[in-house]
Amino acid sequence: MAFDPGKLDEQQLNNTVHLLFGPADFEAPMVPPLLAPQALSKLDIDGTTRQCNAALDFARRLQFLPLKGIEEFRQAKIAELEDTCAYEAALIRGVRNASSLREYQPAAACSGFVDALEGKKDLLASFRETLAENCSSSISPGECAQRGFAELGKADGMERARLYLTIFGWSNCAVKYNVRNTEAQRLEQTRAALEVQFRKTFKVVQNKCDAPPDSHLEFGQAAIFETDIAPATPSNQWNVVAAGLFCGSRKLYPGRIVLYIYGIGADRLANGQPIAATFDIDGKPAALAFRPYADLALSPVETGFVHDLVNAKSASVSIKDYNSPNADRFKLDGADPKVRSALKKCYKP
Repeated sequence: MAFDPGKLDEQQLNNTVHLLFGPADFEAPMVPPLLAPQALSKLDIDGTTRQCNAALDFARRLQFLPLKGIEEFRQAKIAELEDTCAYEAALIRGVRNASSLREYQPAAACSGFVDALEGKKDLLASFRETLAENCSSSISPGECAQRGFAELGKADGMERARLYLTIFGWSNCAVKYNVRNTEAQRLEQTRAALEVQFRKTFKVVQNKCDAPPDSHLEFGQAAIFETDIAPATPSNQWNVVAAGLFCGSRKLYPGRIVLYIYGIGADRLANGQPIAATFDIDGKPAALAFRPYADLALSPVETGFVHDLVNAKSASVSIKDYNSPNADRFKLDGADPKVRSALKKCYKP
């Protein structure tokens, strides 16, 4: 895009582009994935608090182009940031002291999980109930439940059960009450109205980025499937640029096949909360919960999912409560050899 520097301030223009199209210049710090008790050592409540305060201060000082409604949008994003920081602070404290989860008052309806973690209810019964509910949406419920129960047999099994109830119980419940979710529709309507104003002033040539190369992933080679989206398609009509499959590492999902999606905005990834999505493979839907990681979102999948994908005539993904209601369709050219090459360590057709 081009602009007249004699009429517009370049920094204000950049700030406005980031606010409307992402990545935003102010975001809540990302809590690292909490998939095992060992990950708790990475949590830093003091550092998170400092980052939150710095982001809020910066959000209040930024200058934008004088679009109608942009100040109201700023205030709404600040409210969202404050709420996200409050939620993350409660989560970080809560993994060690369950009572701290109650500090996030919007999630009062999720208190049943806290009761179990505090010993007011049977913790193992709550674990089994939560595991069964979560696995019911898996493409292989039996394998999902088997892996969950296997965690209890480890030396730190009870600690793992507590972490599971905190993350996949309380957290998955609490995010429904985050401002970023409860106010998502209103915020997107406001942002879309601002985008209309912006596009009347500037001609945007392209706003769809290229898919990441294999080297984008620190975990090794990936089989990448790009979406079939025209380069000039407006951002409110698509959600992801690509999906990929790779073998998990010692760092994340060891021994598992991992599916990632790429193209979700940094503002949505920043809070670390799950992204609900449905993959449709030849008319067969599979509900998945993706966990943000850097600029990707990850979900482990079963062998059956991969087998169906490489043999599919069509495949698409729908992201719940995000930019576009449209399903993003994938290009499946050469799917089988790509997958065999990338997943030779973890996929047996």
